[in-house]
Amino acid sequence: MLPRRSVASSSPVLAARAAWRGSRSTSTPSTSASLRRGTSTMDDWTSRARCRFEDPDLFFPTGTSESARTQLEEARRICQQCAVRRPCLDLALATESQDGMWGGTTPNERRRLRRGMRRQPVVLVGSR
Repeated sequence: MLPRRSVASSSPVLAARAAWRGSRSTSTPSTSASLRRGTSTMDDWTSRARCRFEDPDLFFPTGTSESARTQLEEARRICQQCAVRRPCLDLALATESQDGMWGGTTPNERRRLRRGMRRQPVVLVGSR
């Protein structure tokens, strides 16, 4: 794995790639704490992700060319076979990831999902 470096001043795509790479590595205590969801950490599911041995660039194509669309289709095929697709999508939605394929969805698909989630009324189960 490549050494970590600061992506604060780089493009959003590079920052998303760094986050994706970081999600597949062993988290530091501060990273683990910040990504904790419920009682399980992100590492609980990322170790089972099908993408963990794939080239990250496959999930972050640049542009809208035919080759970029082909990359997204290949990434989606990998995601469709993944047992932890839902937690991956949940992370992308929670962090409002604007780049790359996460949980088998493109940035445009995630934007539509977020818009739909905002329109849904909140229903409290078990309240009177």
